[in-house]
Amino acid sequence: MSLWSQRKQKIAKEMDYDPLTVIPDLLESSSRDVALNNLEAAFANTGANQIIIVDPYLQPRSIQMAVNLFAKRANREVVFLTRMENGEGGSALENKSKIRNAIEEIMGKGIFRNIVILRTSFDFHDRYIVSREGKGDDLYLLVNTSLSSIYTKYSGTVRINNRSYRRQIDDFINKAIEESKDWLSYE
Repeated sequence: MSLWSQRKQKIAKEMDYDPLTVIPDLLESSSRDVALNNLEAAFANTGANQIIIVDPYLQPRSIQMAVNLFAKRANREVVFLTRMENGEGGSALENKSKIRNAIEEIMGKGIFRNIVILRTSFDFHDRYIVSREGKGDDLYLLVNTSLSSIYTKYSGTVRINNRSYRRQIDDFINKAIEESKDWLSYE
């Protein structure tokens, strides 16, 4: 097989449709539901016991969205790495109270084994959802909006397969965990 034929096959494989690399067509109401279902199924299939959500903005709606997306598999831990920036308005104290109430309700129902919110000591902008210790393929997603508004605006998600990029995300996550303050944890 010629080098061009090999390269052509590789290019064709890289251009395959990936249901997680998506910017839903928001003109059809069903496209958001399809995208959310694909996201939920992809994380359910990883077998991961821990989901890490990297988002500078944490709102009570983000907690509910985590339940919608990740509660399908029992005994999971959800870790939020955040700057605790308040994108929703209202005071920081009100936001913290709403988040605490949402988590207490979820933990009271036994939906997750644990929810941890870690406040990073440094600024960041990019948003990721990661499962990196599952029985299936680990899953790394770049998310172009806060979890609380995923697929409600013209923004999307991209699956990250590049190993170098994944190592960079792992380094970021490890640094954030090591240097963060335990803002809120329930077990």
